[in-house]
Amino acid sequence: MESDMAAYKSDFLQEVYECLDIFNQSFVDLENGDTAAIDEIFRITHTIKGMAGFLGYASLEHLCHTMEEVLCGIKNGDIEIDGELVDILLSTVDRITDIVKQIENADNDNVKIDDLVEAFENYDKIKNVEHESLCPLSAENSVPSPAIESSQNSEENISPSPEYQEDKAENRGTCGTDGCNLMNRGTCSTDECNLVLDVTLVKDCAMKGLRASLIIESLKDISKLAKTEPDENDMENGFDGCFKVFLSGDNSKVEELMDRISEIEQFNISEIKPLNGASDKEIKRNK
Repeated sequence: MESDMAAYKSDFLQEVYECLDIFNQSFVDLENGDTAAIDEIFRITHTIKGMAGFLGYASLEHLCHTMEEVLCGIKNGDIEIDGELVDILLSTVDRITDIVKQIENADNDNVKIDDLVEAFENYDKIKNVEHESLCPLSAENSVPSPAIESSQNSEENISPSPEYQEDKAENRGTCGTDGCNLMNRGTCSTDECNLVLDVTLVKDCAMKGLRASLIIESLKDISKLAKTEPDENDMENGFDGCFKVFLSGDNSKVEELMDRISEIEQFNISEIKPLNGASDKEIKRNK
């Protein structure tokens, strides 16, 4: 298991540094008037948050979650972006970079984040807005071009707030299927399956095993899984990026989840045991 986590960490660092390069270019694009850059910034934040959560880097996950909520408000038109807010966002990117370096050198993410979390919460155009916890990656909203200035950041050990940890633990221990608890979270027998999900990851996905694991963990939050093909352990050791998931759940919820996850080239949902006598249904989606 330790060797697996070491491999995941190596892949994580490779991908997250690529994400940071995209971050920097996206902010330049935003400064030059490309409002679509907000979508790319949101996508990268969402990707880093998911990887950090899977590998247990709670501070990095919490910081990305806070930034993601604000970006969601911008995309929805609930938050007006200006130079002050961009400064906070840029400082957050700098802090994410510091955290990644801390992970690389010390294998922990003990870097100060509470000042940025507080800055987001105290920002007068943000603090009174009620954000939804999930925001569609494809949402389109226009924003004015901001003036971007760099800001300094500090290094001080800190952990995510107890409230965030409790909320996360509560959400991770439940799923959308009756009778599912922390001990049998997201599992079912093959006989209970009503859906088969076929997933093809994008060819240039650098961490196919990790991405597949993130998808499977997300599915367990909204459904019950019986098995995967290939087996999860085999996917961790490397595979071609194509896999099947046999599960029991709501077709529309699975489709909505898959639409939100990045680095999926296409997915196909088939009903193998129609409920209430309904006819077979198939959803195929290229992304």
